[in-house]
Amino acid sequence: MNNKLSENRKFLINRLGYFRVRAKLSARDLSLRMGKSPGYITKFEAGGINLPADVI
Repeated sequence: MNNKLSENRKFLINRLGYFRVRAKLSARDLSLRMGKSPGYITKFEAGGINLPADVI
């Protein structure tokens, strides 16, 4: 994960990962359920993209 991420962004990434795993969804499955490309959540969790507020 990128060390330059804000604490708030790191928190969101961690929480999304926690709830995704708790729901027994892969990053790919969650991305597809959201109508996004298969790698969308993987990119977010790696710190590569931001999620718009309406997506969160």
